[in-house]
Amino acid sequence: MQGTIILNPNQELLLIKEQKRILQTLNKNSVCAVPVYPLYIFLQNEQFKKKQPIDIKSIISKIRVFSAKIEKDDIYFPVVIQTTDKMVFNEKIIIGKTKKEEELSKDFELDLKIFRICLTKKENHTLEVWHDIWCKLK
Repeated sequence: MQGTIILNPNQELLLIKEQKRILQTLNKNSVCAVPVYPLYIFLQNEQFKKKQPIDIKSIISKIRVFSAKIEKDDIYFPVVIQTTDKMVFNEKIIIGKTKKEEELSKDFELDLKIFRICLTKKENHTLEVWHDIWCKLK
């Protein structure tokens, strides 16, 4: 199981709109990019890997999503998570796959204030959510 952050529906909709805009731009002349779902932050950092959602909630003080980038085959939003002890961790929200290398606009930024923290388990094409709790940052 893996620690995961699920955005609230309003903020997720903002990411979906930006995802759609990016994919339309990349696919303008030919189809070279496809969307990826869900738009979750699957926590990869060791700091979060073995913790329960309630423990993760207690140490997060800020989450900011930045303009999308393309790296290898992934289109993703970089995410910076700041903890209460001022440590900073970099994560990603993968929003698509592409073979195209292109600079994307850098005019998107979003602070996540309300979200769920949970454990997820991927199996084949299903995703199970366990022990989810809501979190509201100031």
